[in-house]
Amino acid sequence: MTIGPNTTNFRQSLGRMGEQLAEKSLLEQGWQVLERNYRVHRRGELDIIARPPEGDVLAFIEVKTRDIKPWQLDLEHPGQEAVDANKQRRLFRAAMAYLAAHPGGGATLRFDLILVDISLDRQHLLEVIALDDLETLARYARLSHLGGISGMF
Repeated sequence: MTIGPNTTNFRQSLGRMGEQLAEKSLLEQGWQVLERNYRVHRRGELDIIARPPEGDVLAFIEVKTRDIKPWQLDLEHPGQEAVDANKQRRLFRAAMAYLAAHPGGGATLRFDLILVDISLDRQHLLEVIALDDLETLARYARLSHLGGISGMF
């Protein structure tokens, strides 16, 4: 994969790798990942659909990955700000479409947010992404899992 000056490629690649880190973390904690990047025509995309090890819960998980600069470490995570009212509506509609296509419910529904902070300088981050080096990225990543944020929706 070549990462050129196109920032869209950079953001998409960083986001994809952040989702991989989030999925790996969930699996290590005993979660069952049912879907990843579940797309619903004209309604949006669900990054991860998973079940936690405890209880009968179905979690729709949004993953936001950000390249955090050293001076931003004490600030509110910019990924949280990206999940605005419009994004929440799209996630909710996509979740309802998923449930319509996969009946069998009985589960408590939950919306989670996983924030992935990457603290690498831009040049090294570009190299890690170009090499698709998830192990190195994981060493410089901090994951924050905000569970049960359904009150926001």
